[in-house]
Amino acid sequence: MAVKNRLKRDNILRVLETLWRNPGRSRADLARELRLDRSTVGSLVDWMIDSRLIEESRDTSSSPRGGRPAVLLRIRGGYAYAIGVELTVPSIRLYAGDLNGSLLDEKEITISSYGPGAIDSLAVELARFRKYLDHKYPMEAGLTAVGLGVSGVVDDDKKEIILSNALRIHESLSVAEPLKTVLNVPIVLFNDAQACALGEANRLQKKDLILVLIEKRSTDPIKDIGVGIGIVNHDKLMNGRAITHLLQPSHNPTQPASEQFITKLGRSLALIANVTGTNDIILGGDVDDYLEDLTKEIIRNISGEGDPSGSGLLVHATSEQGWSVAAGAHHSAIRQTLHKRCFPLGNS
Repeated sequence: MAVKNRLKRDNILRVLETLWRNPGRSRADLARELRLDRSTVGSLVDWMIDSRLIEESRDTSSSPRGGRPAVLLRIRGGYAYAIGVELTVPSIRLYAGDLNGSLLDEKEITISSYGPGAIDSLAVELARFRKYLDHKYPMEAGLTAVGLGVSGVVDDDKKEIILSNALRIHESLSVAEPLKTVLNVPIVLFNDAQACALGEANRLQKKDLILVLIEKRSTDPIKDIGVGIGIVNHDKLMNGRAITHLLQPSHNPTQPASEQFITKLGRSLALIANVTGTNDIILGGDVDDYLEDLTKEIIRNISGEGDPSGSGLLVHATSEQGWSVAAGAHHSAIRQTLHKRCFPLGNS
C-alpha cells in the first residue's frame, strides 16, 4: 500500500496526525481544520478506509437540529504499533502500543553491559521483541517507529547520546545507525524526562506542564542522584542545558543534605513554573521519598505562604509509575514521525 504521490502521502499523514491527536473527527471537521477541499478529504479518507488504516463510527449523540448522525473517523486498532524504550540502569524497559493508544505488551530486561555495548544489547532485544509482537499481533503495517528515552544528555536531531553518567557513556554515541540497521524503521531519541513530559501532556490533555524525573543511582541518597526536567510549553517541547550540578548539597552542617536537595530543587521548580506560567508540575521516577516535602517546598516558593489554593499550582505524581518513561517514548515516537511526515504507511 505504498503511496508514491508525495502530496497525497503528506496529506494522508496530516489526516492521520489529526485523528491521532483528536479521535472522532468527521470529514467536514478534517477539511476545515486542515484547510483542504472537501472532495480532497473525501478521497483521502476513502483510501485510508480501504487500506484499513482508519474506520468509521456513528455519532450516537442527538443533534439539536435532528437529522442523520455524523459519521466520525478514528484510527483502526491493530493497524500498526510503535515501541517505546526507557534506556537506563539497571534495566531496559520496552513498551509496545498500537496507534490508538492500546497497550500491547511490556518487557523489562536487565542491562548486562554499559557504554556503547548497551546500544548493541538494545538492538538485539528490540529485534527479539519485534519478532514476538509480529507473531502475537499480526498487523497491516507492523512496527512503524521506535522511541528512546535515555538517561542523560542527547542530541535528538543527530540521534546521539552526548553524555550519560548512568550508562557510562562519556563520548558521543550514535543510536540511530545500529538500531535502524536492525529494525529499518524511524528512530526517535529524547532525554528520558522529555519523553516522559510529552507522554504525560498527552495523557492529561495539557499543552503546558513541567515534568521532573528523579533517579537514584547508588545507595547514597544524594551523592549519585539524577534529576531530569522536561518542559512542554504551548504543546512544544522546550530544550535547555543540564544544570543539575546546582542541586548538589552545599557544605552546610546545620541542614541535612537531603533537606538541601529538596530546598534547592523546590526553589528551582517554582522559578520555572513562575517564568513559564505553568500550573502543572509532575514528579516521576524515584520520587516517593521526596513527594510530600518537595510539593510543600514548591508551593511555599510559589505562594509565599505555602497555601496551594492561592497559587493555582498542581503538583502530582506521574501515571504508570515505573513505565512512564517508556510509555512517553512510545507516544513521542508516533508524535514526531507523524509530524515530520516520516511515518511509514505499510510495507508494500
